[in-house]
Amino acid sequence: MIVDTRDEVDQIVECWRRELPDIDFGPKALVLRVLSTAANLEEIAARACALHGIDLSVYKVLSELRRAGAPYELKPKDLVRCLPISSGGLTSLIDRAERSQLVQRFPDPDDRRGVVVRLTEKGLATIAAAARERSLAEEQALGVLGPKDRAQLEQLLRRLMQQFPQLMPR
Repeated sequence: MIVDTRDEVDQIVECWRRELPDIDFGPKALVLRVLSTAANLEEIAARACALHGIDLSVYKVLSELRRAGAPYELKPKDLVRCLPISSGGLTSLIDRAERSQLVQRFPDPDDRRGVVVRLTEKGLATIAAAARERSLAEEQALGVLGPKDRAQLEQLLRRLMQQFPQLMPR
């Protein structure tokens, strides 16, 4: 018995090859698989964050603050450099996180007009729990790959990502 292992990506590429046979759609298959995998992993991360009452955007702000180390604070201009977001979008995210008592704004001791954003105790607990949940969910999602496969895939993706250093996801 022959089992058809073709998937939706194979079908898409097959259609393109039929319609435009003079174009090499080999790279298309790889790109579609990477994009599909990324979208699925992002959905898994979003669900893990939602279990702790936050969305991925707030998670990214909290994680930047947590990774900054004690006292877990950054200036908005430093946060906006780390995140793919406008300064107006960041202000909105900080407002939401502040309303949820995950962060607090304090006057910037180096700039009378500026502020620093600091994780609260609730924010510290939330990001720790959400990061743990996300890590477990990602581990489960990658369970289909053994250690050797993971190491090989990570090395290949690292090499590919070196072309796009400005687009590092958080």
